[in-house]
Amino acid sequence: MRNPHPSLTRLNREWSDLAEETVPRSWRVEPALSDLPDLGAVLAAVRPAPDEVLAALLRIGEPAAHRVVLQALLGRLVLDAARDPHHDFDDYLAELWLLIAEYPLARRPSRIAANLVLDARKRVRAQRRERPTDPVRLGELARAAPIPAPNPALLFARARRVALINPGAERALRLVYSEGYASQEAAALLGVTPAALRQRCHRALRRLAARLADFEELVA
Repeated sequence: MRNPHPSLTRLNREWSDLAEETVPRSWRVEPALSDLPDLGAVLAAVRPAPDEVLAALLRIGEPAAHRVVLQALLGRLVLDAARDPHHDFDDYLAELWLLIAEYPLARRPSRIAANLVLDARKRVRAQRRERPTDPVRLGELARAAPIPAPNPALLFARARRVALINPGAERALRLVYSEGYASQEAAALLGVTPAALRQRCHRALRRLAARLADFEELVA
């Protein structure tokens, strides 16, 4: 990517503030983190002891811990996105964030960084075979589910909190469903092409459709 992707710029700007935050006291039960003063120091500790530090962060399982893992892998994500003519940085970002949240640490305790990056690459590149569908399919997916159609705003917010979708996907879905923008207008607001918007929504809809039963309390 010749110019930084907007999401990458946002993440790095966000990290410049997060790096100064003190390591939470609850994290200090992990030996790899016990002597580190702030999140910036945690990130710096990944390079000399990647599996030890990343495993500690994954065991903690909090969003802030996952955010450090994400920051540690951003460089690799940028390289993969730059080499892929079919997908952009947001595609890799969404898949990596989900993989961090669901990483099977007990089964794969070593080469954690490589596993996460390779798994994200496989998931993204497997999507080339998918035929993008228009975002209006959310209504069809909801009607096909065994529960009533969900309240979109609540559904999207809950899905992002449990890392089912990333902030970019939530914003795309909110623009189309909660705020009523046409696909072309929403794409312009997000700085992407209408085709990219359709792909982003399509992937998010597939995840939501598979998990609608988990959000029964959010039905309208």
